[in-house]
Amino acid sequence: MKLKGIGISGTISWGKVYLYLQESYSIPKYNVIDIPSEINRFIKALDKTIEDINKIKLSLEKTVSKDELFLYTSFILLLNDQNFVSMVTNEIKKGQKNAEWALYIVLEELISKFQNIPNISFAQRSEDISSIGEKIMMNLLAKKEDENFNIPPNSVIIARSISPTDPIIMEHKNIAGLITELGGYASHTAIMTRSLSIPSVLGVEFITSIAQNDEDIILNPLTGEVILKPTDEEFKEAKSLQAKQKRLLSSFHPFINKESKTTDGTSVDILANIAFVEEIPSLLKTSSKGIGLYRSEFIVLQSNSFPPEETQYKMLKKLFSTYHLDKEITIRTLDLGGDKIIPGYASANEKNPFLGYRAIRFCLSRPKLFLEQIRSILRAAYGAKNLKIMIPMVSNYEEIVETKMLFNEAIEQLQRENIPYCKSFKIGIMFEIPSIYYILDELSKEIDFISIGTNDLIQYLLACDRGNEKVAYLFKYSNPSVLRFLNDTINKANQLKIEVSMCGEMASDIYSIPILLGMGLRRFSIPPSSYMLFNKLLHCISMKECEELTKEVLTLISANEIENKVDKWIKERAYEVYEFFHLLK
Repeated sequence: MKLKGIGISGTISWGKVYLYLQESYSIPKYNVIDIPSEINRFIKALDKTIEDINKIKLSLEKTVSKDELFLYTSFILLLNDQNFVSMVTNEIKKGQKNAEWALYIVLEELISKFQNIPNISFAQRSEDISSIGEKIMMNLLAKKEDENFNIPPNSVIIARSISPTDPIIMEHKNIAGLITELGGYASHTAIMTRSLSIPSVLGVEFITSIAQNDEDIILNPLTGEVILKPTDEEFKEAKSLQAKQKRLLSSFHPFINKESKTTDGTSVDILANIAFVEEIPSLLKTSSKGIGLYRSEFIVLQSNSFPPEETQYKMLKKLFSTYHLDKEITIRTLDLGGDKIIPGYASANEKNPFLGYRAIRFCLSRPKLFLEQIRSILRAAYGAKNLKIMIPMVSNYEEIVETKMLFNEAIEQLQRENIPYCKSFKIGIMFEIPSIYYILDELSKEIDFISIGTNDLIQYLLACDRGNEKVAYLFKYSNPSVLRFLNDTINKANQLKIEVSMCGEMASDIYSIPILLGMGLRRFSIPPSSYMLFNKLLHCISMKECEELTKEVLTLISANEIENKVDKWIKERAYEVYEFFHLLK
C-alpha cells in the first residue's frame, strides 16, 4: 500500500512499524472560585513542562550541536513568554474557568490563527504550539508520560504527531525512520529530525489507523512516499534507490560550505530566507552571505495582539545574538493583513485581501505601532555591521517618503532617550507590485536595494491566484511574460546601480536559476535546505552559457518550449542535479 506525505530529511529507509499512540484524554470544564490557586496550578504545570524539556535537552547534549539545542531553549522561552502566560491567566480570571479549559481556549485561538495562514512556515507552526500545549495539559491533568519504550533496533516510529519534547526522542539511536499524520517542513519536529539524521515523512493522513506493529514499511523522504507491507520487488527497488540517493547527496554535500562561483569564476551571493531563530543552526553550516529575508511578522502573529516594543526588541535580539553580527541581516517589516489577520487591527472581511489593507499600507495607517517596530529593530541590531531593512508591498513613491520620515523620527527618539541603536543600515523594498518598475528611476534615489518577491509578483502580473486550484496551472515561472518582465527589471536595476536580489520561491527553482543568472541577477535568497543543490548547480555551469540560454529563452513564446529547452540544457551540464531533481518526481 502506497501513501503520500511531506518528505523531511534523510534518504529512503525501511524497518518495522512501532506505533507510538499517546493516551487520549478529555478536557474538563468547570467554574472555579479560588482564582489565585487555579493560576498557581497553571504556573506549576508550566514549571513541570520546563523541567521535562530540560531533561530531554540534557539527554541530547552529546548528540546534537549547541546551536541545534537552541531549539529546546526556544521552547522554554515560549513557556516563559509573559504574553502567553497572561493570555491563559486572563482567561482563567475572565471566565472563572479551570486552568485546563482556559489553556484549551488560548491554544485553539493561536492554532487557528496559524492554520489560516497559507505561508507554510507559519501554518505548520500550529503543530508546535499544539504539542507544547499538550505537554502543559498533560501536567495539569497529572498524566505521566511513559519513558520506558524498549524500542527494538531498526524501528520506524508511526504516530499522530511527534514533538521534540516527546520522551521517545531520547531513543533516537534505535529509530530507523519517523512517520506522522501531522506536521510539515517548517515544524520543530522537522528541525529536530534533520538534526538527529532521522529519515522522516510527516503529514501522512490516517497512517496510525492503517499500520500495525511489526509490519514492514519503507519511507522515502525525498518524495514523501510511504510503502506499507512492501513486496520483494519494492524492497529491491528501495535498496537500489537508496544507493543512488546517497551517492547524489554525498556529491552535493561538499558544496554546502564551498564558495559560490560558476565555472568561469563569477561569484554569486546566496543568502537565506528564514522566519524563526531556530533555523539559524542549519544556516551556520553553509557559506551563505547572510539572511536575505527575515519575516518579522511572526513576532506579532504568535501573540493575540500587537506586542509592545520591549517584547519585539527581546525577540529580535535573539536573532542578532544567535547569528554573526558582521554578516548581512535583512529584516522585512511587518507583512500583516491579507491572509495574516490580527484581531482588532485588520478586517477579516475584505473582498480582495491580497490587494487590500496589508503590509506597508497597514503600517503607515498605524504610525505608532510602526514606530515601535522600527525602534525595536534598530535597538536589537545595535552592533550589527550589515543591517538591511526591507519594506513590503510598496506601490508608490509616497510610501517610501513617509516610511523614511518615520525612521528619522524613531532615530531622534532613541537619541533623546540615550538608547543604543544601529546607526548604519540600508533601506530597500520588496519588489512585488509591477507598477514599481515604472518609477524605479525616482525610487532609486530614495532606497538602497530591491528584493524581488516572485510569489506575489507573478500573481499580480498574470492576474492568477496561485491558491485557487482552478487557475493554479497558469502560475508558472516559465511564462514568457514573467521572464521578460524580470529581465527588464533586473537590467534596469543594474543600469541604475541599485542592488537587486530575489527572495521569492523562484530563486531556488533549478530550472529558473540559469535564466536569472543570464539576466544579470547575482544575489539569491533561498531556504537553507536548498543551499547545497543550488551551489552544486553553480559549479557545473558558466555565466557565458547562462547568458546564451537566457537570450534564446526570451525569444520563445510558450512556457512548455522554455521548460523543455532548460530541461535539456541542465541535463547536459549538471547531470547529477538533473538526476536528483527527477528523483523527486
